[in-house]
Amino acid sequence: MMEMKKPFTSAPAVELLNTGTAAEKVAESLRSEARGLVDLISRRKTQIGESFYDIGLALVRLKTRDMLGALGRRSFGEMCEMDAGLSRSTGIRLVSLVTSVTRDEALAMGATKAIAMVELAAAAGGGETPATLFTKQTVSLPNGRTLHPKRASAKEVSDAAAILRRARVHDASRRRGGRGAKREDHAFAAALEKKLHDFGIERARVRLISVKPTHGAELTIERIPLAKVDKLRKALAAS
Repeated sequence: MMEMKKPFTSAPAVELLNTGTAAEKVAESLRSEARGLVDLISRRKTQIGESFYDIGLALVRLKTRDMLGALGRRSFGEMCEMDAGLSRSTGIRLVSLVTSVTRDEALAMGATKAIAMVELAAAAGGGETPATLFTKQTVSLPNGRTLHPKRASAKEVSDAAAILRRARVHDASRRRGGRGAKREDHAFAAALEKKLHDFGIERARVRLISVKPTHGAELTIERIPLAKVDKLRKALAAS
């Protein structure tokens, strides 16, 4: 009886094939998850009043390098605009929201109000959180006014945050030599600092440092990671 020969199989080729298949499966899994999250955002945008927190959680996951790569995007802002149908600033605010307050806290405040409370807590500093500020009966502002967080509208809370940011920049500028700066100079510095935060440079600080008779106020921009210098350039161009 003729002996049947076993077919020749190259072990290295099989290993390479298996390795390639595994990598393709991982890439496809990432693509599938990323597309699923983008689809979730698209569906929930119509119900953003109730589902904003879920959108924020999806954006936190999509902000990772693997997810951005799976969608073929170079940055979080590009993904927001090209895939999720959101503005970059809205995406950043929603990420800040879900990383600052719990779902129950956010739902108690409402989407727009909760985002404003996040801004207020960041402007207030001193370890304040959106939740602790929201439970306070009153918050004293540098201009002598008083904010009632629970009764205030989202716009009133955002305006209060702007007042606190301007006051902080003004105080820092006085300590650093910007004593003679005009009110509009302080307002510009505060607005620029917020713009940098909106562009994802959360630790950025803008300070007025001196006033020169020849060319007016000077400022310094601090705490810019080297990896985010391109975002600094874009934020300055948009100011």
